[in-house]
Amino acid sequence: MCQSETEIALNNASRSGAIANMALAEFTSARIVGDQHVVSVAQHKTAHCYGPAKICLSATHFAWLQSYVSVFCPVVCQKDGGKVFLSWHGESMSSGQVSRAVQSAWNKAGNGSDITCALIRKTAVSAINQKMPL
Repeated sequence: MCQSETEIALNNASRSGAIANMALAEFTSARIVGDQHVVSVAQHKTAHCYGPAKICLSATHFAWLQSYVSVFCPVVCQKDGGKVFLSWHGESMSSGQVSRAVQSAWNKAGNGSDITCALIRKTAVSAINQKMPL
């Protein structure tokens, strides 16, 4: 799922913990807003300040993940409700594992490994602040 986490990180500029902690129940209860599926992830670093993180997925990406969730996850997911993204051992991924997956995909694309979810998020915030200063 390395490519999937990377695409989500690039499209949303979210913290890696929000991606790692996306629960199956949160994924299956995603809301449709315009042409996006919005998943509210309750467990993440700044939830106490900002509430659930919003992860937006295109209809295509949502359909791919839906297939993964309905076919793969029932076989290997934990019995406690489980997370959407799993390690190779069938356990919930940590935020560090998500960052390493992003680095791996970035490196395979020939861009080196000097990328993190935090760098993606900070770059997106800086770009928005330049276009729309407060």
